[in-house]
Amino acid sequence: MKNIVLFMADQLRKDCLGCYGNRYANTPNIDKLATKSMVFDRSYVANPICSPNRMTIFTGRYPSNHGLWTNGILAKKNSVTITEQLSTNGWQTASIGKIHFNPYSTESKDYSLESVSNWDGIPESLSYDKGYFGFQHVELTLGHTLAKSHYLKWFKEKGGNEKDLGITALGKIVSEDSVAGVRNIPSSLSSSAFVGERAVEYLRNGRCKNKPFFLSVSFPDPHHPFVACKDSYERWKEAPFKKPCGSGDDLKTRPEHYRKHFMGMWTRNGLVAKKFDNGVPEEESKLRIRNTYAMIEEIDRNVGLVLNELESQGLMDDTMIIFTSDHGELLGDHGLWLKGPFFYEGLISTPLIIFSKDIAPGRCSSLFSSVDVAPTLFDILALDCPAGIDGISQKAVLEGKAKDLRTKCIIEYRNGYNCDCNVNALVTSTYKFVQYENGDQEYTDLASDPQEKTNQIGNASYKEKIHEAEKTLLIEKLKNKNKGDKQYGHA
Repeated sequence: MKNIVLFMADQLRKDCLGCYGNRYANTPNIDKLATKSMVFDRSYVANPICSPNRMTIFTGRYPSNHGLWTNGILAKKNSVTITEQLSTNGWQTASIGKIHFNPYSTESKDYSLESVSNWDGIPESLSYDKGYFGFQHVELTLGHTLAKSHYLKWFKEKGGNEKDLGITALGKIVSEDSVAGVRNIPSSLSSSAFVGERAVEYLRNGRCKNKPFFLSVSFPDPHHPFVACKDSYERWKEAPFKKPCGSGDDLKTRPEHYRKHFMGMWTRNGLVAKKFDNGVPEEESKLRIRNTYAMIEEIDRNVGLVLNELESQGLMDDTMIIFTSDHGELLGDHGLWLKGPFFYEGLISTPLIIFSKDIAPGRCSSLFSSVDVAPTLFDILALDCPAGIDGISQKAVLEGKAKDLRTKCIIEYRNGYNCDCNVNALVTSTYKFVQYENGDQEYTDLASDPQEKTNQIGNASYKEKIHEAEKTLLIEKLKNKNKGDKQYGHA
């Protein structure tokens, strides 16, 4: 019975890691893990925003079937999570850091464990061990360094002052897209440091040593706002970095909402007045990127602490390690930032590094979808898959017995903003096709246009290829819908 350690970053691009070719990033611990692991170059999300894809990773189901289709809504209890399945089969399960299966907001009367209003009524000393989506032990961070929950208790015990958390208004959800700055705290008090230290403590003293465990080590960074701790900022404020891909000129062939986002009009609160004539200014862009690299450096340092602890306890031979991200970040590519219905590789293709002593290290170009994580784990651990799984087991790929088990990945998007529409996307080894509810379409020839500069919709020479992509996407969506209908008795 293997132990599982799942490292997850929030909004981390794969090309911000050294092992994915970034010569400016400082990620020695993740890079070292990659040398011993299978590294996937074509891993894709099932949804490009946080909660939907996190639930997909833990259930093996598309958002349209597990029901958590956007941020800010309460998760339905209609799917079995990895942790629920493992906990009923003898594993200890723990989460340190971000979960984000339920909202932080106070809008719902049914406050979740992750609601800031819930934590207004919970004493800081309370340890949560009542079970949460199969996690038997939980130590939370909320939002992106909100002064709440277990992180706040740890922060104050370490001598931190709440006012130094800076840009975050205490007790309120603040996610200013344009914020890039510095927190007046050392990186030793960051949320990443909390996650690393508490994960090590769980490995040392929080688990039963004669039972297998599943440990989620989930960092709230490098998600925006683009804010670095004081010492990290000083190290990175003049450092070189990988330049974004393309420019705003590349958006001319894309649907209209791309250009609106470029001008700062497309926001979570709906359309707003234009902020920029020519995208985010250069100096602001540089600060955003450098602070992102600073946050990633801190994540890497704490990944290293956990890996060292596994080594020192002699657990590596009996542990599978997965490093991934819930989705990527546009990070200035084509003049765009953040996330949403913008289907560039930097946002939808995530890092995926899988280590086990039974897995031969190397690069893998096979397609992998986030719906495949759960069924692959169940197969490796010889556990039955719960009903309604959408993904496939990629155990044979990990064992080197097969490749290209998946020929296509499906990505769903539904109303993550107040001004958008539903979208489905299809990714294959050579092209990407996107179909919007309002009739807009995108077709990108990844083989001839790896930087994704041109949408080929309207190009007569691609007419047949586009028609075939439309048909393929429709068939796949009908399969997924039929599977969901059958699961809930709607067939």
